[in-house]
Amino acid sequence: MNAYDNLLTQIDQFIRKYYKNEMVKGFLFFIVTLGFTFLFITTLEYFGRFNSLIRGILLFSFIGINAYIFIYYFLRSLLKLFSFGKQISRQQAAKIIGGFFPDISDRLLNTLQLSDDSVNQTVNLELIRASVSQRASSLSAFSFSSAINIKKSNKKYLKYLIPLLFVFILVSFLLPQFFTQSAERVVYFKQEFKPVAPFTFNLPKDKYILEEGEDLLIDLTLKGKLLPEKVYIVCAQGTFLMHKKAKNSFTYTIPNLRNSSTFYFSANEFVSSSFSIEVIGKSVLRKLAADISYPSYLGMSDQHIENVGDIILPEG
Repeated sequence: MNAYDNLLTQIDQFIRKYYKNEMVKGFLFFIVTLGFTFLFITTLEYFGRFNSLIRGILLFSFIGINAYIFIYYFLRSLLKLFSFGKQISRQQAAKIIGGFFPDISDRLLNTLQLSDDSVNQTVNLELIRASVSQRASSLSAFSFSSAINIKKSNKKYLKYLIPLLFVFILVSFLLPQFFTQSAERVVYFKQEFKPVAPFTFNLPKDKYILEEGEDLLIDLTLKGKLLPEKVYIVCAQGTFLMHKKAKNSFTYTIPNLRNSSTFYFSANEFVSSSFSIEVIGKSVLRKLAADISYPSYLGMSDQHIENVGDIILPEG
């Protein structure tokens, strides 16, 4: 291998390392962008609780931004590293190398240009080749690929990545639902999500069965960190303020129930799930008939009675 061929090999090695560095840089840029956009969108949704349209815009903006960063800054460099797509030319590489080695910037570029011009030259061809070889020999002492330090040149991204990672860990520890609930609402943007109450409504059972005309005593217990001062019960008869027995205990009596129905609770703009009431008819005897046979020692005649309210029988 002559001096010029060795020079070209060094330039090709520089180009390959250049794209390795671009690939690493693109991947780190993608990770940082992914983290920041995810944090930004979930924070907006957590405090904003937007409608379906806004959540859809947030979702597709998130996908679009990160897909562009991934393709343009990472995937494109990866493909060019393996010679898929147009790479930078050797003369373009020479200009980049010149930024790292100012002393040889013009000489390296001129050597490449002189070699390219020699293809169309017929006069003084040997003199031109000798000049190219001499220049190439003087430039061979430089290791162009060593100019790029992948680790050092991408270290700057750590000042964004480490704080971002710290925020994710801190928020996940202190408020686990911050990311999960917001992300779920954004991903399923067409779905309607009701606000989650900081407390729960608890009854002894989900279904009540009673006879027609009876009253139903509701004994409600709340569990949670932030309890409301007032609780309303919403039933077929209307909406009523419940009686507060204790900080977390409320009661209300639904009078004279005639039909099966449902009810639920409302407090601080939060609502519970529905509970059912099944009303059954009272047991009523429409007709009563009885044949009474008395013991012989009583000396009483047998009887047939109908539709009486009471039956009186002799003792013994």
